[in-house]
Amino acid sequence: MIKTRKRRLIIVCSLFLFTILLYGNSVEIAEAQVSDDYVGPETCASCHSTKFEDWEKSEHSTAFTNAEFQDQWDSEGKPDDCLECHTTGYDSSSGEYALEGVTCESCHGAGLTMEVDRSAELCASCHTGEFGKNRYENFLEGTHATSGVTCADCHVSKENHTMELISTACASCHTGDRIHSSGIIGVMQARALDAEEIAEQVQAEHDALVSELAGTDSKTQTILIMMYAGAGALVVVVLVVVLLNMRQKRQ
Repeated sequence: MIKTRKRRLIIVCSLFLFTILLYGNSVEIAEAQVSDDYVGPETCASCHSTKFEDWEKSEHSTAFTNAEFQDQWDSEGKPDDCLECHTTGYDSSSGEYALEGVTCESCHGAGLTMEVDRSAELCASCHTGEFGKNRYENFLEGTHATSGVTCADCHVSKENHTMELISTACASCHTGDRIHSSGIIGVMQARALDAEEIAEQVQAEHDALVSELAGTDSKTQTILIMMYAGAGALVVVVLVVVLLNMRQKRQ
């Protein structure tokens, strides 16, 4: 009887010690997973050089340092809220952050956790609302969202970390009919890029004209305004033609 009790006591103690050891190890693992020890993109570059080079070309890398953000941030009194999306590892309780810009660890987790989250909700943490240009809201209204396509499927096509949308990303799905053949997609994208270049050119000419108008008399201003109006009308016509052609291709 006494031997039986001793055996039971030994078993209970063993189970108790085993539970403590197991619990202790699980705590250590959990702490490692939630560690705020940011290592920086240069650490990632030691193995992922191509992805690092892509990231350096992206707007994510200059999200904090680019002049447009800095000017607007400064004009609004440098609110801390902006740092949630323009820095990495921002702590709202202290107002401090780990790294400038949207680095690898903004999407893959702090440290060497190497999380892979391709959900649209991750992108929505910044690309939403007025300052995010309502990109997530627009995505939800399109057919991609209801078809199970995420932002990463198109913007990180073939693991390209520049986040730029390329025609091959569209062609990977839209190849089954005349409307969505890879050739048609390429033509449509080329026309869209041409229209964008024309718009940028007109904007540059507009800025130059504004500068000239500042130092001319009223008669000259009238002539320049008429010229500008004519150029603007021409651009509108070009854009309409491009859009009509794209629409015809879809029909």
